[in-house]
Amino acid sequence: MRLGKWTAAALMASLCMAGSAQAATVTIGSPLSTVFAPSEITSSSTLFNSALPEPGAHLTSPIDGAIVRWRLFAAQGGPFALRVLRPAGSGAYTAVGTSAAVTPTSLSGEVINANLTVRAGDTIGIDAPKGSRIGGATVGGAALSGWKPALADAATLATNVAQPGVELSFNADVQPPPTIASISPASGFVRGGTVVKILGADFAGLTAVHFGAKLSTSTSTDGAGEILAVAPPGKLGAAADVTVTTVAGTSPVSAVASFNSTACVVPKLKGRKLKSAKRRIRKAGCKLRRVGRRRDARANLGRVVAQSHNPGQKVPLGTKLTIVLG
Repeated sequence: MRLGKWTAAALMASLCMAGSAQAATVTIGSPLSTVFAPSEITSSSTLFNSALPEPGAHLTSPIDGAIVRWRLFAAQGGPFALRVLRPAGSGAYTAVGTSAAVTPTSLSGEVINANLTVRAGDTIGIDAPKGSRIGGATVGGAALSGWKPALADAATLATNVAQPGVELSFNADVQPPPTIASISPASGFVRGGTVVKILGADFAGLTAVHFGAKLSTSTSTDGAGEILAVAPPGKLGAAADVTVTTVAGTSPVSAVASFNSTACVVPKLKGRKLKSAKRRIRKAGCKLRRVGRRRDARANLGRVVAQSHNPGQKVPLGTKLTIVLG
């Protein structure tokens, strides 16, 4: 059967929309901007693009992070696997990670979810079995390199395949680790339960939010730049670093992401009228439980003669105080 040529323009315009509402990513590998034809793999191989002439194309990852998805175009047979390759010097590379193997279902392109750790400087290759077909194009200034037979996991070898003028039809999206721009509120109940809004970037693939060493009791996220996290119980008066962890890593510790477990410092209420006492209780972060009266003291004239907690005592926010008017 004769296989026709396939263009990748529609692949980047439509299939890439799967990542448009997610975290910001960097694409490494072919920009898929040319016409590819399925080419037969005559021997089990690991192949990668070693030169790409297109402006803005990334041969290697410019950032640390995680590959969250990859694309394969004009491929047939298989199964194929994406491989992370780390330069080891003198033309050698180390195979540091491999995706699950996939079998393409359409020549018009596949988008495959993944979770592969990468470092800045790593590149990507594809493992292709004998008899399979993968999209290739003649492109001036491009080149492919690789190995026959395919690399084994953790192997470090110099390449033994080189073909100038050829570009392969696959790439991958690298998601950077998350960053936090602000948290609100920056303090809350020492006993936990405060809902904290975390704003930042690259929150897709959220796995955990920590307040110091403690895990948030509940989280939700829009996947891009906002998280709602419930603060766990803390230590009175202590600050906890808030960090976000995703498939791409953990956000750095930052002064803008420090959460304080605060308390109500019981105010001195003796001698104050009821209205003034209520205002001071509320401002301190406590609440009024009950107002007692001695003899014929009236609310509008009486003054506080006793209170249930000593002035200056630190108690959890929202603690209810009782006062007595005389």
